[in-house]
Amino acid sequence: MTDNAEIFEGLTTEQTQAIIALINNKTIREASQESGIAESNIYRWLRQDNFKEALSKSRKEVMRQAVTLAQKGFTDAFKTLEDIHQDKEAPTTARVTAARAICEMGWKAYEQEEIIERIEKLEEFIEKEGRK
Repeated sequence: MTDNAEIFEGLTTEQTQAIIALINNKTIREASQESGIAESNIYRWLRQDNFKEALSKSRKEVMRQAVTLAQKGFTDAFKTLEDIHQDKEAPTTARVTAARAICEMGWKAYEQEEIIERIEKLEEFIEKEGRK
């Protein structure tokens, strides 16, 4: 997991607050209102590479945490399926449907995480090769 201090390194406290507000809100206006930071400042910062990079890393971290939660659900869903499989008398229709949905979401989240990691490795490789 990424260290928050690393993500926000080189940013001011206001910029860090703006990133958190941008992640938690649907629009820049809402983020501005929540954080008390002027929209014009947020728009200006969004043109700065270090701010955009920190925002991107923050969003990725939020998604990674969501994937972790989905993976826990994936494990629980398999446990539910195992319990149902062993209890032949239990009404299973709704439980199996929910467990199947959780399994499908967990698998999809896993696949996406793997793809993201591969893309990040490729980007790092390309960046290193470009410096040569």
